[in-house]
Amino acid sequence: MMVIKVLLYLFALGLIIFVIQNIYRHGKFKVEDALSALGIIVTIILALSIFPNGIMNTDDIAGAWTGTLNSKDGELSMQIDLFIQPGCSVGNVCGTYSVPQLPCSGHLLLNAINGDTYEFIEKFGSGADFCDSGGHEYIRLLPSGSLSWTYEGGSTSINQYVSSAVLNRK
Repeated sequence: MMVIKVLLYLFALGLIIFVIQNIYRHGKFKVEDALSALGIIVTIILALSIFPNGIMNTDDIAGAWTGTLNSKDGELSMQIDLFIQPGCSVGNVCGTYSVPQLPCSGHLLLNAINGDTYEFIEKFGSGADFCDSGGHEYIRLLPSGSLSWTYEGGSTSINQYVSSAVLNRK
């Protein structure tokens, strides 16, 4: 998608050059020039609104990942494994999660992509009775190639669970 955005910007730049050439040749700003300028503005607005960020699917974070999750209160530390499918888009089940020590596992529904952060909702699959659906996982690709992973779950502010981890490729 980034290629399309770049092509749109190049097209807009071409229109700007065209308008400047016409003004230079004719020595004045004509109605046609105004329409061309309007076309440039509309093209740039469309490029920015259609492609607000370059991330449209899970390609950048696809693969098998593992790490040690740590609860915010410091009372919990255990292994977490994720698998993220390539090419998956918002609204689809895009992977799986597993915390073997609990044990809890299930599917990950891609809920949103905000900037460089992927938001998944856990859909419980199997494990202990206290495991449930609805927790949110926030994943961001780090410059090192690892993933920043944060979990937020629980139905009340008193029963709110927050954990984080840095995940590495398996």
